[in-house]
Amino acid sequence: MKGYKSAVINIVETIECDTCGLQAIKGEPEFYEFICVSHSCGYGSIHQDGQQMKIDLCQQCFADMCGDSLRFTESGKGDWDDYFESEKATDDFMIERNNIITQSRAVSGIKKHKSMDDDDLKD
Repeated sequence: MKGYKSAVINIVETIECDTCGLQAIKGEPEFYEFICVSHSCGYGSIHQDGQQMKIDLCQQCFADMCGDSLRFTESGKGDWDDYFESEKATDDFMIERNNIITQSRAVSGIKKHKSMDDDDLKD
């Protein structure tokens, strides 16, 4: 049996650009084009270690700020594996990623093998 408790959750219904003040209501096309960034500053950050930064920008302000630096990919061409095969991924990162995948597959194999053993015990 599961026990539950009531909880209040916040649902974003409107959003306002931190730069120009443009407001959009959920359901409007502009609402879904906002760029919302939340970042925890790390050790040595010029913005103070552990500081949480947030910014909500309409698509026009985002383009005005970052337009020259943005990279675009064709839809469907930028999947997860492509990211890891790009120049952004260092060799160390790729090795760690492959180790995690290998460990995950090993655990899945153990779980699958255990499930098969458990089924044998039921017979």
